[in-house]
Parts: sequence; structure tokens; C-alpha cells
Amino acid sequence: MPGFCPYAPAHGRTPACLNSHTDHVIPIFYGLPSAKVMAKAKAGKLYLGGCQLTGCDPYYYCLTHKREL
Repeated sequence: MPGFCPYAPAHGRTPACLNSHTDHVIPIFYGLPSAKVMAKAKAGKLYLGGCQLTGCDPYYYCLTHKREL
């Protein structure tokens, strides 16, 4: 039986970071990025999370606090 995972899907809403702010929170992309995904990552619209998934991975990244949500 798997353990507790602190990362839960947001179901259509952006999660709040510290101090309950939701601006500067972007989605995390996992897997091999295409040229289009790389362009979005360079523009600060996506965060690249790597290629290996554990089953308990964060969905969002806060650019202000450098924190995975």
C-alpha cells in the first residue's frame, strides 16, 4: 500500500502557495520536452520536472518562492 502523498491534483484550479497567492504559479511538465514545450519553459510558462515519475509528483511550481506544489 503506498504512503501518503502531499501532492494532490488541483481539479481545475491553481493551488495557492505561501501567503495564499496564486500568481506566478505555473504547471510542471514531465517527460521529454518538444521544441514547443522548451519555448514555453524558457518563457517562464512551464517548469520542467524531469523524466522519471514516482507516482507522487508535484503538479505546480511557484516561481516566487521556488517551491513545488
